[in-house]
Amino acid sequence: MHAIELLTGRSGYTLDSLITLAHDPYLPAFKALIPGLVQAYNSHDDKNPKLQEPIETLENWDFKTSKESIAMTLAHYYGTTMGQKAKQPKGISDMERMTYFGNYPEEGLGILEEVIDRLESDFGTWKMPWGEVNRYQRLNGDIRQAFNDSLPSVGVGFASGRWGALAAYGVSYTNNTKKIYGTRGNSFAAVVEFGDTVKAKTILAGGQSGGRLHRILMTKRNVTLI
Repeated sequence: MHAIELLTGRSGYTLDSLITLAHDPYLPAFKALIPGLVQAYNSHDDKNPKLQEPIETLENWDFKTSKESIAMTLAHYYGTTMGQKAKQPKGISDMERMTYFGNYPEEGLGILEEVIDRLESDFGTWKMPWGEVNRYQRLNGDIRQAFNDSLPSVGVGFASGRWGALAAYGVSYTNNTKKIYGTRGNSFAAVVEFGDTVKAKTILAGGQSGGRLHRILMTKRNVTLI
């Protein structure tokens, strides 16, 4: 959905502008999920004061991920916990699930309170910028890393493809850490411009064979690789 929305009715791309588009930070799943939660909170006369500031943070969010975004942290934990605990139809996609929760947010306020409690327990505050929670850490050459909150790591502003991220960054396992450490995602964007001379921009991910790039070069006589 995200890619279709970005590409429809547009033209005149350059190599660099298309690479920029591939890293667009907008997350359509949260556009479907969060407004219903905000509406549910505002519809109550006896609003939970504990949720007032978190709800305002989400209400003022542009649904874009970044290392500095506190709303991104709230939304990630909220969407994840809703998927784990809230009632939902069976056999639906992630996007359909978020849309369903957005239309029927009855359990959402209780789930958000759980999220606030968890963040305050783990970090001392719910006001955690996404880059402080979402980290990259490689301690050695092991395939399965023993992630450790007390050892150095790097903040990452990208988000899971579950939320509609094009430049996706997600986790497939944990080691009982409080922070999130990425283990999978899109390694890079490769952009090719076809014409009299074929131009391309790409990178090779660590450990990847050069065979695929070699085949590209062998099949095109005039290739400029930047």
